[in-house]
Amino acid sequence: MQPQQAIVVEDSVHGIGAARAAGTRIVGFTGATHTYDTHADELIDAGAETVISRLSELPAIIEAFSSWDGIN
Repeated sequence: MQPQQAIVVEDSVHGIGAARAAGTRIVGFTGATHTYDTHADELIDAGAETVISRLSELPAIIEAFSSWDGIN
C-alpha cells in the first residue's frame, strides 16, 4: 500500500501534521470528550480534508475518497 492509499483518522493538529508528512489522506475527528468549539476548524486548517464527529460517518467518507481517487 502506498501512503496516499491510507486514510488516517486524527483528532490532533500534531497528528494531522504527521499524517500530512507521511502523505496520507486525513479525516479529522471531533467526537472525543476533549473537543472544543474551534476544534474542527483547527483540524481543517492543519490539513484534514474533512472532519467527522461520529465514527459511524467514516464509511461514507471512505466511499467518497474511493470514488474520487480509486482508493480500495
